[in-house]
Amino acid sequence: MTNHYPFLMAAALTLAVGCSEHEFVEQIEPVDPLTNQPAACIEVSPADITFDAIRVMEDSAGVKVVSVSNGCEGDLEIYGIQLADVSAPFQLGTIGSVLLPTGAVTDFTVTFDPSTAGAFNTDILIDNNDPKVPTALVTLSGDGIAPIIDISPEQYDFGSPNIGCDLEQPYTVSNIGNADLVVDEFQFATPSALDFKFTADQTLPLTITATEEVDVFVNYKPLDEFEDSAYLTVYSNDPFNPQALVTATGTGIEYGDHFDMYEQPIQAATDILFTLDRSCSMDAENSAVISNFTTFLNTLSSVDADYHVSVSVDDTGCVRGSDVFIDGSFSASEAVDTFDVMANIYGSYGSLTEKGLALAEATLSSSNVGSGGCNEGFYRQEAFLSIVGVSDEPDQSANTYSFYVQLFQDMKDSPDEFVYNAVAGDYPSGCGSASAGTGYYESTVATGGLFLSICAKDWASHLEVLAVSSVAQKSSFELSQAPVPETVEVSIDGVNLSSGWTYNDLDQTVDFETEHIPTGGSTIEIEYQLQPPCDT
Repeated sequence: MTNHYPFLMAAALTLAVGCSEHEFVEQIEPVDPLTNQPAACIEVSPADITFDAIRVMEDSAGVKVVSVSNGCEGDLEIYGIQLADVSAPFQLGTIGSVLLPTGAVTDFTVTFDPSTAGAFNTDILIDNNDPKVPTALVTLSGDGIAPIIDISPEQYDFGSPNIGCDLEQPYTVSNIGNADLVVDEFQFATPSALDFKFTADQTLPLTITATEEVDVFVNYKPLDEFEDSAYLTVYSNDPFNPQALVTATGTGIEYGDHFDMYEQPIQAATDILFTLDRSCSMDAENSAVISNFTTFLNTLSSVDADYHVSVSVDDTGCVRGSDVFIDGSFSASEAVDTFDVMANIYGSYGSLTEKGLALAEATLSSSNVGSGGCNEGFYRQEAFLSIVGVSDEPDQSANTYSFYVQLFQDMKDSPDEFVYNAVAGDYPSGCGSASAGTGYYESTVATGGLFLSICAKDWASHLEVLAVSSVAQKSSFELSQAPVPETVEVSIDGVNLSSGWTYNDLDQTVDFETEHIPTGGSTIEIEYQLQPPCDT
C-alpha cells in the first residue's frame, strides 16, 4: 500500500501557509519587554487644544478637560503630568487616577489665564509606562488680549553737565500689546525739585493704541555739585505692569562762581519834583495824589532819604506858597497842607499844564533855582533828581522828549543821577478816558523810571513805589556777570536773605522789595554761579 501521508502533509502545510498569509490577521497584544507581561497603551483626548482669546482682567479664565484612557490589557501607570514650558500661562489640575486597568478612563483640567498680551504655546507632558509612548503629548495654544506698556529709556544718565545748563531727555511711552493702553497718571518724584522738571503735553487719561507711542520729557538743570536723581511712574491699565517706573540721574559740575559787593549810601539826598496836569479832567486824580501824599513821605522816611519834595503847576515854574520844598522837618499834616498849596489843583492853570516836560524845564531853570530865584534851595547839585509827571494826556511840550531828558541829565554829574517817572494813560492805547501818555512813557524808558497807569485806583501803592524810585538809595543792584538765576544768594551785612528780593533776569539785577531795601551804610553781597556756555 502506497503511503500517501507525506503528500497529504505537504498539501496541508501548503494550505495552512496560504491561509495564514491571505485570510487571517493575528491580533497580538503588546508585551512589556522587561517583564514579558501584557503592556498598557495610553490614549489621550483631545490631543490638541486651542483656547478662545482671553481679554486679561476682563474675561474669565479658559478651562478644558483632558481624558486619559488605557486601551490594552496591561495596567497603565501615570508617573506625572507637567508643562513643557512652566512659564506659559497654563495651569494643570490634579489627575483623577494614576493607575488605569484595561478600559479605564481618568481626567484632569487645564486652565488658560494669561496676565499679559501674547500668543502662548506649549505641550502637556504625560509620563507613563506605555512602552511605545512613554511620554504622551497634548498641544496647547491661546491668545491673551491686553495692553503692554513700554517706556524707553528705563534709565537715563544726564552725565555731568555744567551747573546752569538745561538738558532735555524724551521718554517714549509705547504700547506693544494688542489692546488700547490707557495712561491715567504721570507721577514725577525727585529730592532735587529745583534741578529736575517733568513736562507732558498730553491730556489725561491718555489712550495709546497698539503700536502707537508718545513722548514726555524730563529736563535737568543742575544747580550744585551733588548727585541728583528723579523717578517717573506711569500709571496705566497694563494688567501686568500697572505702575511702570523709569529713572533719571545726573551730577552737576561747577563752571565758575562769582561775588559782587555793593555799599548803600548812608543817607540818600534826593530832589523830587511833581508836575501836575491841572486840566478839569484831572481833578479826581490830583485829589488822590494829595490824599495819599502821606504814604509817599512815609516811604521816603523808611529808606532814610534826605529829601526835598516840590510841586510845579504855574507857567513861570515858580513853586506856589511860602515853602519851595517839603523835607523831613515837616510833620505829616504840615507836609500835606503844604503840598496842597503847591498843587493849587482847583485854581486857574496856564498853557504848560499839559506840557509836563516843559513845565519841569521852567521849574529847574537856572534863573529859578539859582541864587535869588523863586525856587532857590529846592535843587541841590549833589542830590539825586527825580521828576514825576502826572497827566491824562500825552506830553505836548514844544521839544521832543529826548531833548528834555538830555537837558536834565546834563544838570547832573552823571546821567544815572536823574530819573523820570510818570503816572499817565496806558501806552500805547490809553485807558478809560485817558489818552496814551506818549512823551512821558519814552522819558521813563530812557532813564529807567517807572510808568504807572493813571487809570489804576490804588494811588497809595503808586506813590509808595514812586518814592522808592525817586531816591538815590538803591533798591536794585545790577550784577557784573550773567548768573545762573537759581543760584543767586543775597546777604546784607553778612546775614543771608531768603526773601525780600527777586532776581530780574531781563535786567540782570537783584531787586529788593520796598520794606527790605538795604539801609544806608549797609553792605550788600551777592554770590552766584556763572552762566556757562551750554551745548544746544
